[in-house]
Amino acid sequence: MVGLFLLDLTVAPQELGAYVVNLHLTVNVVSKHLSGVAIISQPGIWGSPTETIPVWGSYGTVTVGGKQVNTLHLVGSPAGPDSTLAPTFYLVAVLDGWTSGTASFRYDSASYVDCKVFQSSAPVEQAAVKYQPIHALYAVALQDAQVSGDTARLSATISAAEEQLKAFEAVEAALPALKAEIARLEAK
Repeated sequence: MVGLFLLDLTVAPQELGAYVVNLHLTVNVVSKHLSGVAIISQPGIWGSPTETIPVWGSYGTVTVGGKQVNTLHLVGSPAGPDSTLAPTFYLVAVLDGWTSGTASFRYDSASYVDCKVFQSSAPVEQAAVKYQPIHALYAVALQDAQVSGDTARLSATISAAEEQLKAFEAVEAALPALKAEIARLEAK
């Protein structure tokens, strides 16, 4: 392979309820670097969130038993590669060509070894729709939406602000019960 190509892989542990990783990567053959996103979900768990994490790393080619295999080394963080935050995702894979192989990865507090790797058929656009980042609506976010001139963004910001205000009412309603519990515990 020459130049740059896209690689879509799924990493699937054998355990029920395990995290499944869909990798959507750009492979730079010249520099042997990889970058893209890992879309992580727990397919057997109802209500399980899906998280999209930027990933980056490198690959190499080694000969094992007379056969060439590719080794991938990836790290990822929701804050991206320029962040000073520690990565939350690590993956090492051995691929036969670029289509299948095995991998080990760590995400959150879970580690998985000897996971099956195969070419993914889920397009990035379909998988990425599942991930909805949380946006705290500070004054800057509201002002940014206002100056954007984008009516769809303004409408989405209004909906998000209304939902946040509803949640605030629920917190405000629960506050007296929390204060009463503190008073009860301090009286002991």
